Amino acid sequence: MSGAFFQVSGIISNYDAEVVFIWCRNKNPGDDILLEMGHVTGAGGSFLPPGVPAGQFKVTFQLPSGYAAADIFVTDDNGGKVPLPEVTVTPCIVSARLRSGGAASRGHAAHAAANKAFQQPRQIAVAGNGELGS
Repeated sequence: MSGAFFQVSGIISNYDAEVVFIWCRNKNPGDDILLEMGHVTGAGGSFLPPGVPAGQFKVTFQLPSGYAAADIFVTDDNGGKVPLPEVTVTPCIVSARLRSGGAASRGHAAHAAANKAFQQPRQIAVAGNGELGS
């Protein structure tokens, strides 16, 4: 998969549901692709943090190349038969940057040169559009 990252969120009214399933409509009808699963808050009487309504979900996933946001749908059944209403699909912004290898100190010039030559791997941060500061 080398597609873009997306987030789906919403509040499910089926109080028996514990999991939501994120799907992508395939080119062949009836052959949809299961992309991800996510837990529903308060499912099965589990703890609810203050201010978080029962039934809320938010799942981040990678969409396969060749598909668009319009192809995404969410269900509370593992067969993908009945899409949930009022689901928000949000593209994520992915930021990649290199971390510095450290600073040189007296007597450690060779170590500092090695750090610079072999910088640490890229870090990828995923955030929803409204979650980035200026």
